[in-house]
Amino acid sequence: MINILTLYRFMLHLNIHVQMIDPRLHNMKSIKKRSPFLFTVILATAAKFVKPVLESELNIHAENQLGEMFLSGEDKSTEIVQGITILRFWRDLVDAKAVFLVGLAIRIGVEMRWDILGDEIWESMSELGVKEQRTKQRTWMVLNVLDKM
Repeated sequence: MINILTLYRFMLHLNIHVQMIDPRLHNMKSIKKRSPFLFTVILATAAKFVKPVLESELNIHAENQLGEMFLSGEDKSTEIVQGITILRFWRDLVDAKAVFLVGLAIRIGVEMRWDILGDEIWESMSELGVKEQRTKQRTWMVLNVLDKM
């Protein structure tokens, strides 16, 4: 029997490939609270390798969550972009949805002004603020790489 904690921990091992989750900033409880969508994506991605029978159901749930967020006009967030990026990263390269997902994530990033992120204001930020800013920069860089694939 696979539990949620096992899947989350496995995703931390997969994280070295995509660098979306900062273990010093994100823990299972905080991710689940801040973004059920990102949490579901993490579980679906880990399930792909640990418990493949769960992957399809969790991916469908994540896609439904994403659709509901956009239909409801929910605010865009770093966690939504991270979830979309992780979904894209672990999909087959020929998946037609993958290209759409990258475009969607880039559009959200531009709307949140990630295309002009800079280092100049960091001196006045708290340690948490710096970590959050680094997460945005890292996510933006990964999106740009995925856009070229």
